[in-house]
Amino acid sequence: MQEFLYNATTPSLEGVIKASIDKALYSKINCVRVGIIEEFYPQTMTAKVNIANKMTTNTNFDGSQECIEYAPIYSKVFTYTANQTGVIFPIQVGDEGILLFNDRELESWYLNGQINPISHLRCHHLSDSIFIVGLHSQPTIDLVQYIENCLHIYYGNSSIEIDSDSINAKALNNIKLDAPNVEVTGNLNVKTGISAMVP
Repeated sequence: MQEFLYNATTPSLEGVIKASIDKALYSKINCVRVGIIEEFYPQTMTAKVNIANKMTTNTNFDGSQECIEYAPIYSKVFTYTANQTGVIFPIQVGDEGILLFNDRELESWYLNGQINPISHLRCHHLSDSIFIVGLHSQPTIDLVQYIENCLHIYYGNSSIEIDSDSINAKALNNIKLDAPNVEVTGNLNVKTGISAMVP
C-alpha cells in the first residue's frame, strides 16, 4: 500500500492536505479482507460474515485508539462447482476465509445470472463481496490434515488419500459402492470375511 508520507524537512500545506486525502481515500477502499462466518445459508449459498478486524473511529492524544466492530456483511460463498460437477464440503460457523470485493455491483448478475447493465455505481462496496472458505489463522492450522504429494479428502473419521500410485479410502463404519456393476480388474484381497446378499 502507498506510504502516506510527505517531506518532513520542508513540509507544505499542499503536501499535508494531499497525504490526508490519500489516507482517507485508501482507508475506505475494500479490496481483500479476512472474514469469519457467523451464519451460513445453504439454500442460497450465502453467508453472514464478520470482518476480522475493527474500525478505528478515533485516535486520542495519547495515541490510543477507539475502535468498533464492522457490521456483519452478507456475502456470496464461492464453491468448486460448475453445472453438474463439483466438490462440496461442509461450511460451518467459525470457518475462516477471504472476502473479495467486486469492482462493481454484484447483485444484478446474482439475481439472474445474465450479462446486465450496471444497476448501481458503487465500487468495492461491502455489499458486493465474495467469500472463499479456507484461509487459516494460527489457532486453526492444526485442523488442516496436510499430506505431502497427496490429494487428501477428509471429513471427520473418513478420508480418501490419492497419490501418484495408489488410492487409500478409510471410514470408521462403512464404505458403500452403489452401482449396477462393480468391476475389479486386479487381485481382490480380503482380510476378514465376505458376506453377500442375493436379490
